[in-house]
Amino acid sequence: RSVDGALQPLSAGPEGGVAVRTGVVYTKAGQATLGLPPGRYRIQAGRGFEWSVAQCEVSLTGGAVAPLTMELSREVPTKGWIAADSHIHTLTHSGHGDARIAERMLTIAGEGIELAIATDHNHHTDYAPEAAAAGVARHFTPVVGNEVTTKHGHFNAFPIKAGAAVADSRPENWSELLPLIRAVPGVEVITLNHPRDLHSGFVPLGGLQFNAKTGEHRQAAALDIDAMEVVTSAAMQSDIHRLYRDWFALLNRGHRIAAIASSDSHDVNRFILGQGRTYVAAADGDPGNLDLAGVWRSYREGRLLVSLGLLAQMKVDGRFGVGDLATGLGPVLTVEATVSGPSWVRADHVALYGNGVLLREEVLWDDFTPGEKARVVWKIPRPEHDLNLVVIATGPGVTSPFWEIPRPYQPDSKTFVPRVLGSTNPVWIDADGDGQYQSALTTALGLQKQCGGDDAKWEAALRNCDEAIRIQAALLRGRSPP
Repeated sequence: RSVDGALQPLSAGPEGGVAVRTGVVYTKAGQATLGLPPGRYRIQAGRGFEWSVAQCEVSLTGGAVAPLTMELSREVPTKGWIAADSHIHTLTHSGHGDARIAERMLTIAGEGIELAIATDHNHHTDYAPEAAAAGVARHFTPVVGNEVTTKHGHFNAFPIKAGAAVADSRPENWSELLPLIRAVPGVEVITLNHPRDLHSGFVPLGGLQFNAKTGEHRQAAALDIDAMEVVTSAAMQSDIHRLYRDWFALLNRGHRIAAIASSDSHDVNRFILGQGRTYVAAADGDPGNLDLAGVWRSYREGRLLVSLGLLAQMKVDGRFGVGDLATGLGPVLTVEATVSGPSWVRADHVALYGNGVLLREEVLWDDFTPGEKARVVWKIPRPEHDLNLVVIATGPGVTSPFWEIPRPYQPDSKTFVPRVLGSTNPVWIDADGDGQYQSALTTALGLQKQCGGDDAKWEAALRNCDEAIRIQAALLRGRSPP
């Protein structure tokens, strides 16, 4: 870019080894030859979220050649976690955007994505031959998936066996549609994509379908999904916590659905592949040959971290991590949250939620620290009833063009305050020690049974319950939730 910040048109080579757009070059070998008009330029080099960004300025005169060497360092430790983007498109097979499939291979490798799930619209795309042809197969494991694009929601399904027929996308009722998707040979995971976006006149978690306070959905009995996007970097919400509130409500209603992030990128650089990404608990020693059975198990068990510029992790009592049932607990729980990120991102806030209710929060002072930015320990009394614990960390948005946070896709506010974010999935707290987890709704149903029609007993029982349980209790009594 020029020193005033504008991305510059350029040419780049070698042919076949780069993907080029205005101001942006992806290169498979870490080397490129750039052609620019005379002028003064700022050049930045990176390799996605886990790496530093190197930068320098160069002045070019007519006919001048300026050799540059820029070194990157790994800044975010992710041992035991693999970087996944489960929502990727190509112009070649989705028919819109601008990333041809050969270019897509370079953007996947260039952004440090280790699990790349192809999800062209109603099409099964296999990246493996293209990754081998591009010489980047060692950097990531490709998976055939499909964004089943319907008039009543978009659902990603993966993995898909070679030769499998594409699922019928015509049914409008989820009770018919989702079983058809689940029956596609090989499918282990179904995700609900950008659930607050309007497509074909339908919003999956819109007001006609979903009660955001209670988590009640019109098609709840058919909601056979494994995960939902709480962050879609190419389709951001004005309020970055909105989909978290929806997700918390679904969890409290008894749905075991994991939170994920993805990019939904159709482009080389307009929306950055892997900007929204999910970290999956799995062996990560060989990115080009991942243990996919372990990957799908982590998706089903919710051993996932959500990342848009930050990485948040959590331990309860030093032994229970994300996806675990924490049982055999003492009277006080020790919750340790860690927040990580690269040196070009700041974290300024971290919060602990129980059943979607804010329990603790901390202001962070991060002077662009690489790697671990904060480690916070909270002591909380063991709750009276089971609940799920989630950590969410946030910080100021990146505004530099190499990783700028996109504007909301369908804004509901004129105000845009970009933020970065990282969150965990739940640690499930077995507060009563019975060896299993009960949702807020299940707890409320149990209280209803114990108290019968005695309102006084009911009110007394609810005094020791959290807000999520009281909301479900109000719904059961046919009253407006508090």
